[in-house]
Amino acid sequence: MQVLIIPRDQVNLDALTATLRDSLRSDLIGVSVRSGVIVVFVTDTTSESAKATVRQLVQAHDAQVLTPEQASRIATRQQLQAARANYEGRVRLSDFAQSDADVQTLAGVVYRLALEVRVLRDAID
Repeated sequence: MQVLIIPRDQVNLDALTATLRDSLRSDLIGVSVRSGVIVVFVTDTTSESAKATVRQLVQAHDAQVLTPEQASRIATRQQLQAARANYEGRVRLSDFAQSDADVQTLAGVVYRLALEVRVLRDAID
């Protein structure tokens, strides 16, 4: 195993690992982040040109670029936040004024969970 240590402050580890894996395939063993550096572990058989490519990819890496999985998680989180905001605007606890406090709380929780399940189900479909 060979270890490449490359100075770098900001990193999106998931995106960088995916980029390196696409480029190196089976030569990549792993990637880790330490204070101010990226540590890339490659096989003993990794060529010098492949190691140069690793250095170039790390230097060119844009920490703001997301993987499709990260983008999907953010979109789902935003949908859940929107559903929660809609819940707060449409349901009024005064509708449950004749119920005791526990029923009011439970009604709000059940409604919120139903919205979240609906949003998650839509994200899967």
